[in-house]
Amino acid sequence: MSGEEQSRPLDQFGAFVAFVADAPSSAGPLAGLRVAVKDNIAVAGLPFTAGHPLFADRVAEADAPVVRRLREAGARIVGVTHTDAGGFGVTTPAVGNPTAPGRTVGGSSGGSAAAVATGLADVALGTDTGGSVRIPAACTGLVGFKPTRGRIPNEGVWPLSPSFDHVGVIGRDLDHVSRTAEALLGPDQCRNAVVSSPRLRIGIDRAPMNHCDETVEAAFKHVVVALGAQHEIVPLQMPQQARVIDAHRAILLAEAHEIYRHLAPAEIGRLAVIAGRSLPLAQDVTAAMLVAARRTAADVAHEVDALFERVDLILSPTICCPVPPQNARRVDIRGLPVSVVYALIANTVLLNVSGHPALALACKETLDGVPFSIQIAGRAGADLALLDCAPMLTPVLRFAADLRN
Repeated sequence: MSGEEQSRPLDQFGAFVAFVADAPSSAGPLAGLRVAVKDNIAVAGLPFTAGHPLFADRVAEADAPVVRRLREAGARIVGVTHTDAGGFGVTTPAVGNPTAPGRTVGGSSGGSAAAVATGLADVALGTDTGGSVRIPAACTGLVGFKPTRGRIPNEGVWPLSPSFDHVGVIGRDLDHVSRTAEALLGPDQCRNAVVSSPRLRIGIDRAPMNHCDETVEAAFKHVVVALGAQHEIVPLQMPQQARVIDAHRAILLAEAHEIYRHLAPAEIGRLAVIAGRSLPLAQDVTAAMLVAARRTAADVAHEVDALFERVDLILSPTICCPVPPQNARRVDIRGLPVSVVYALIANTVLLNVSGHPALALACKETLDGVPFSIQIAGRAGADLALLDCAPMLTPVLRFAADLRN
C-alpha cells in the first residue's frame, strides 16, 4: 500500500501528498515527535513536487538539512504535505481547514497546518516567503514560527524568492514548536537579548488600523488592553505598508522568474496554473525598479532594527480579516473589496522583507469560531529569545476576551 493510500482513512482534509504511518524514531530531544514536511522541502524517498504537475514524478534523493537535523534529534517524519504550487499563493485551495471547515486553511503551507490541526502530526515544517507559515497557523488556531532570515538553511528547499524564503515551524503546542525550532536553529547567542525586565516593552503601530477589518481591530485592542495591565505598550512609527509590499512584490517576481526561466516552453506549460499566471508579471519589473526595491528592503531592515532600541517585541494582528471562505478571491474590509492575498499578507510581509523572527500565537478570543491570532516579532538573531518570551504573554492572552475598553 502506498503512503498516499495509507493516509486516506485518516487524512480527511487532504493535508498529505504522502503519509508514512510507520515512520521510525530515534533517541534525542525530539524523540517520537511526529513531524510533517511541506512538499517543497526534500524528504528522502518521498515526493518532492512543490505542487507542480511538471514535478509530479519527482522523488527526493536525500533529506534537506532541516529534515536531517530533525531526524538526528529523534523526530519521526510522517510525510509530506500539500502546498500552493511553488509557493505562489496563500490559500492552499485543495486542502480543507480542520479548525473551520469551509474556510481557507491559509497558505502556502496549508497542508502543514492541516496535518497538525487534524492531529496527524505534532509539528510541521513549512516555508514562509510573505507569511506562508504564520498565515495558515492563524487560519487554523495554531502556533507559527518564522526565524531570522538565514538562521535555518534553505538547502534542499524548492525556492520561490531566495531573498525572502524562510523555513519555519507550525504546531499546536508552543513547547513543541520551541523545541523543534531549537533543533533547527542550533545555539543562539542572543537568547537573552529580548527580555529587558519581567515587564516587557511591547511596540504597536501608532497608525490607524484602516487596513484591518473592524472585528480584527476590536479584538486586537482587547489584547492590547489585557497586555497593558502587565507590560508597557509603546506606540511606534512602523515602515509604510504600501512601500514594503511594493518592494516585496518586485523582488519576489524577479527572483521567481530567475528560478523558472531555464524551463522550456512545454515545461512552463506543465507548471501549476497559479505559477503560469504569476511568472509573466515579472516582465513589468524593470532593472531600475528592482534596484530601488532592494534599496527599500535594506532600508526597511534598518528601520525595524532601530525600533528594537525602544521595545522588546512588536505586536500586531497576524491577518487583517476573519478567516475567509475557502474559495474566496476577495473579502470585504470596511466596505471595500480587498484581495484575499493582500488581507492575509499585509501584516506578515514586513518581517520577510526585514528578516526579523516572528511568531503567530492564538488567543482565547475567537473570530467566526477561529482563535484570534496575534503576531509578535523580535530582534534579528534572537529567535530563541522570542520563543522564550511567548509564555510571558500567553497567560494574559487566554483571558483577553474577558477585557473590554
